[in-house]
Amino acid sequence: MILGIELGPAMQFGNIDQSNLQGLTLKNTLNPQIRFNGYLELSDNLRLKTGLGLMTYSTNIAFREFSDPVLIREVSNISLGLEKEFLSKRKLRPFLGLDIFVQSRPKMNKVEFNSSEGIKLIPASETQNILVNQGTVTVSSSSVFLYLTPSIGFNYQLSNKIIAGLSGTYGWNLTDPLIIFDYSTLTLGERNYSFKGSYSGDFLSVLVGLKYRLK
Repeated sequence: MILGIELGPAMQFGNIDQSNLQGLTLKNTLNPQIRFNGYLELSDNLRLKTGLGLMTYSTNIAFREFSDPVLIREVSNISLGLEKEFLSKRKLRPFLGLDIFVQSRPKMNKVEFNSSEGIKLIPASETQNILVNQGTVTVSSSSVFLYLTPSIGFNYQLSNKIIAGLSGTYGWNLTDPLIIFDYSTLTLGERNYSFKGSYSGDFLSVLVGLKYRLK
């Protein structure tokens, strides 16, 4: 039996689905995560892996050099998967992993905009503002999110019981997009625009960690 801890940054991706206001984007965001793992050794180089983690999700809507970061929440997840090592007799051993993540829903309410005068979104310049007349920001109604997360990395044997690790992981959200921005009417100057974008929930992470063999 092996116990481990991993931590590192995760990049979450903003996607533009529809926009006629050039320069308005959903920026990728970089957020921290931490994981506590347990490993059951099925053979010399194959392990069953379970984990409990916490990840921060945030969004960032931007127009040119101006941006408006919005923190959503920290969300918890559990995982189950396999880790396969290669070159098992060496100190530095590459590995491949595949996990299924089940993640909780961020606790954020739906936000609706409906104002003839408009609500300021992002300052476009010192004299102009982007105003939202009609629109919504919505978190998916799914109670949980399911992810497929392949990983690749290296383990380094520091001692008989301690292993250091470095890995890269991509997480595919197999359920609904995590959060959707749908601004049907935006005003900039005297012109009207629309914008629709989403954060799918997909992430790319780099993790460093330590493992401790109990026996």
